[in-house]
Amino acid sequence: MAAMMRSAPRDREARHEHAPASGARAELTRFTPEDASPEQVISSAERLRTLIEASPDPIFMKDGEGRWLEVNRAGLEVFGLEGVDYQGKSEAELSAFTPFYREALLVCPDTDSVAWDAGKLSRVEENVPRPDGSIRTYDVYKVPLFYPDGRRRGLVVLGRDITDRRRAEEERDRLLEKEQAARAAAERAERRSAFLAETTRILSGTLDYEDTATRLAHLCVPFAADWCAVWTVDGQGGVHLGALAHVDPAREALAKPGSIRVEPDLPGGVSHVVRFGQPLLCPAVPDTTDARLAALGTRDPACEALVRALGLSSYVAVPLIARGRTLGAITLARMPGSSPACAADLTLAEDLGHHAALALANARLYEESQEAIRARDEFLSIASHELRTPCTSLRLGIEALLRHARAGKLDRMPAPLIERLLETSDRQSKHLLHLIDRLLDVSRLEAGHLDLELEEVDLAALTREAAGELREEVARTGGSLVVEAERPVRGMWDRARLRQVVTNLLGNALKYGAGKPVRVRATGDDTQAWLCVEDRGIGIPEDRQAHIFDRFERAVSSRHYGGLGLGLYIVRQIVEAHGGAISLASLPGEGSTFTVTLPKARAAVAARAS
Repeated sequence: MAAMMRSAPRDREARHEHAPASGARAELTRFTPEDASPEQVISSAERLRTLIEASPDPIFMKDGEGRWLEVNRAGLEVFGLEGVDYQGKSEAELSAFTPFYREALLVCPDTDSVAWDAGKLSRVEENVPRPDGSIRTYDVYKVPLFYPDGRRRGLVVLGRDITDRRRAEEERDRLLEKEQAARAAAERAERRSAFLAETTRILSGTLDYEDTATRLAHLCVPFAADWCAVWTVDGQGGVHLGALAHVDPAREALAKPGSIRVEPDLPGGVSHVVRFGQPLLCPAVPDTTDARLAALGTRDPACEALVRALGLSSYVAVPLIARGRTLGAITLARMPGSSPACAADLTLAEDLGHHAALALANARLYEESQEAIRARDEFLSIASHELRTPCTSLRLGIEALLRHARAGKLDRMPAPLIERLLETSDRQSKHLLHLIDRLLDVSRLEAGHLDLELEEVDLAALTREAAGELREEVARTGGSLVVEAERPVRGMWDRARLRQVVTNLLGNALKYGAGKPVRVRATGDDTQAWLCVEDRGIGIPEDRQAHIFDRFERAVSSRHYGGLGLGLYIVRQIVEAHGGAISLASLPGEGSTFTVTLPKARAAVAARAS
């Protein structure tokens, strides 16, 4: 019956527990019609026919040549041969009566020969398609019969419809698989929850930013990855390797924190994750240099050897975002031979990234608060010193005058001495007022109360006036001040605030100019004006240039140069309030050049300032 279907049967080994004993075959082999009387033969044939027809299961009896001798109604229904005179016909002849089963019937002799060759009961499970599109499953037994001399005598084929049982078994297996999958998913979820809880507990145990990144990397290995890279934002806003952990400690030592800087313009990999704040799943890393380097966010060819040493076949990368601020990214990578990264790994990485970003944000806030406290303490120390100096000088002058007045000797004091004391007091009081004004300016700027009173101002004339007022400062430093501002440069600006910009920049240039010439130029065109202040002094280190316009920031130690560290901060705020910009070009030991760009028109000032 194996050949009576369109789909290939699933053969099973002959089940000996259902096979007749060897003695049974011997009895079949010795049986001949001559062994019974005519009455017994007729009676046996009638009983056999009745049993065959009464069976709900298909039964086929063939002769040694494969011709059909007896088939019950159930067997005929299997192949749509009801009413067909089948006796003495082969499958090839019968196939003409049932086109749907023609193909199956034509291969019956081949499957029957398997049973003949086995020489004993065989059993297979067969799926039989039906014209209505359904499929019935049968458990088929084939029993070969032989004459005493070994010639083929006949073949008995018995089929049992087990469709419902098989469906029940399949449903049971499906439910079992579903239960096992649910149990496995629950176990994975439990392990993931425990991992995330442990991650939160360990990361909350430190407020050191670098230590947080290091702990995070090591927590992920080996639970979530073969190696993990944590990328963090540095003080200049760039992203670099903050920490790396690997299942192999020897490979972990290959990449040091800060040794790789993420290039923000790369089209994929961790650069894309940091730039757009989007997670990335790479289940199979293409075998190209660009694809491998993208995992490290760099184009540096030297890093390809590092990637190969670390081992990379797949990875996920997620951004570290907390409170709307991107703090970096985390890469969870798999080595060749490990199962590839999948959607579940990405989900875990996103959850991990959320917890880790909060921990890093807290560490960053703590670090910034400590830095703010340090800056505040340093500022208070500097401010106290700066304010104390003019106050002390004022007090000494006043005490001298008061002492002579109380002793009735004021009229005996030399006039030049009195004039010198009063000039010193006047100078120190102006300096004191200047310091107080700077502090008030910072307060106004922070509160957003820097109002501008715009009027037509000649930047060239204002520059010449400011330079003239600094003659004493120029003389004191031993340098010189060259002013290039002959042609008028008129625009709509706040005269007092713009004078403050020029004075602050010139004062800084003289202070840090090392006694060398300072040059100032005021120029413009139809729409813009430029003020350029250039010195040849100590210059500003590259790592300080990005912060020189911040509050309380200084390029040099306050012990060697006085001041509150507010001048350039105030300059930038005033310039930007006018809709302009200020830039710096500097080399240590070679000097600095500050360039201010200002729009001339009132409308341009208002638009750019807004």
